[in-house]
Amino acid sequence: MRPDTQNLELFYPEPGDQAAEQAAKAICAACPVREACLDMALASGDQHAVLGGTTPAERIPLHRQRQVIHARKRAAERATAATGIDPADIRGPVGRSMRAHLFWNASAAVRAWELCKTAGTSHVAALIGVHVTDLHAALARWGLEVPNLHKPAELVHDPVKAQEAFALVEQVGWVKAAREVGVARRTLRAAFAQWGMGGAGASRSAGTDPAGDRPDSGRAGSRVGCAGWDQPGGRAVRSQPSDALLRLEAVGAGAAERPARGCPAGAGAEAGSRATGRPRATSLAARPLDLAAADP
Repeated sequence: MRPDTQNLELFYPEPGDQAAEQAAKAICAACPVREACLDMALASGDQHAVLGGTTPAERIPLHRQRQVIHARKRAAERATAATGIDPADIRGPVGRSMRAHLFWNASAAVRAWELCKTAGTSHVAALIGVHVTDLHAALARWGLEVPNLHKPAELVHDPVKAQEAFALVEQVGWVKAAREVGVARRTLRAAFAQWGMGGAGASRSAGTDPAGDRPDSGRAGSRVGCAGWDQPGGRAVRSQPSDALLRLEAVGAGAAERPARGCPAGAGAEAGSRATGRPRATSLAARPLDLAAADP
């Protein structure tokens, strides 16, 4: 049954209208181009219509599955073109598991290793029908090193690229910069540490106001540490003390010189310590900041 212009609206049901969805699927079940329609929907990424007998939500796992299959097919073609080895030729005889075949056949293990150097172990394991951990164990059994196709980011070895990424972090923050550069945030931190750039975007990570140094209470989990140690993204990075830290030291020194009204100096703190059972906190004046001593 082919849909005509009169019932096309049936393939665009309202969200949650199960009856309309089932009616559209019933038409798709008898359609001779159902598979082609589903391929078109997966290729175009349609998010509205019932196509190929599936709803947009039902096509999400199918789309991911086809992406994996396509990636493995391309990996096999690339590996075969580079090595001249067909993954199908590595499989063992009938009745023997692929794991046992790789463990007892050195030639098969070496050919699988050659493919891994081009396509990666995960793709090769899926192509020859063995778990990736068993493939790693088989390679180790014959003294073959597992290939690592993940190349380090360019900014780790290029100071110019690292400086550009550093400036980008200062402008837009860690998350957006990592997304634009195409690396993880830990890779950015490693590159900055390698080239001695310190902590980029300290004011953003510490939750401070760009117009001044007032802490932003809305940014939980980030703070400015003592002794000039900023902690962008949870990692301590050596930096100069901020104006806010210096003002905090001055306020702490003034508070230590002014005893509370109606009680001797320090009496309130000692009373609070006895009431809570916690040791009395030492003020910043009692613990002066020594940047020289803190410097490793």
